[in-house]
Amino acid sequence: MVQRIQLPRLSKADVEGLMRAHQFVEQLVAALKQTNWAGAGACVSLAGNVDIVICQIYNKAEAAILGKPASSSPEPAGEPPTAISTGDDADQVGKTPPGGSEG
Repeated sequence: MVQRIQLPRLSKADVEGLMRAHQFVEQLVAALKQTNWAGAGACVSLAGNVDIVICQIYNKAEAAILGKPASSSPEPAGEPPTAISTGDDADQVGKTPPGGSEG
């Protein structure tokens, strides 16, 4: 029988660190969008990918802290996925910012 690997649990300090990391990535993206550097667009995309992972980990931890089961998919079964916008916020689709609602 294959034994399941138990991964370490996140502490409250770990979750707070994820929130800080999300804020740092958002500050980095804002700074890059204000520059005229040719590589800024690529770096914004990469930072967005990192931020998505941070937000996914945070959302799983938040669900555990609040006592709600983490859903594997926000879309109900049988419904097609929503369309992705092509505006400036296209890299923000599917992310829930840690710490509350968008402002």
